[in-house]
Amino acid sequence: MDYQIATLNQRKEFYLPRNRFLIEDIQRYRAAAITVNYLHFMAEDDENSCARLSQPSPLMLPNIEEVSEKLRAWRTLLSDTGKTYRALNQTLDHLPGRISHSA
Repeated sequence: MDYQIATLNQRKEFYLPRNRFLIEDIQRYRAAAITVNYLHFMAEDDENSCARLSQPSPLMLPNIEEVSEKLRAWRTLLSDTGKTYRALNQTLDHLPGRISHSA
C-alpha cells in the first residue's frame, strides 16, 4: 500500500481546500495534532486486532485522500463508540498541555 502517514503534513495534497477545516483543527486543538501525528500507530493497532478477528482494517488506507478523509473526522477516531458526543468533544477541545501525548 502506498500511504505515507509519517510525512502526511509534508505532502502538498494534504493542504488542498477540502482539508481546510482539518488544518484549522490541527492548529486549534492539541488533540487533533496528536491524532494526525499518531495515526500510523492507531492503524498498526487496528491492523493487528483486525487480523486476529479476520476483518479488514479500517485505517489501513491506500492513499492520502482516504487518510485525509478519515482525519477530517478525527474525533471519531478517538471515540469508544465511533461517534462523537458532548463529553468527548469537550475533553478533546480542552486537552491540557501538561498531559503527555504518549500516555
